[in-house]
Amino acid sequence: MPDMKRFSLMVGFLLLVLLVVKAEAQPEMQDVTLKLGGQSCDAHIVKVESALLRIRGVAMVDIERKKGHVVVGYDPSRVSVAQIFQTVANQKGKDWYCQALPGGL
Repeated sequence: MPDMKRFSLMVGFLLLVLLVVKAEAQPEMQDVTLKLGGQSCDAHIVKVESALLRIRGVAMVDIERKKGHVVVGYDPSRVSVAQIFQTVANQKGKDWYCQALPGGL
């Protein structure tokens, strides 16, 4: 029976270690709020949202919190704020384009 207790303690300890390692492995997400501008950008906000969600390291895009703004949740170890801004700037069409400026809510 003492071997069974020792085994149970070891399994419990290993599970605890796995939980700690997994918790530490989670990236620390940050948010950046962008104020959108440009010609007819608001009419094409879904295209901006889709482009941002395709970036590796972007976990969340909120286009509904405040009109004319977008909140992007991202992992700074995988994507830079400059890349996020550039992605917005790359969204354009024949009669429209988007630009982003820093903008708090």
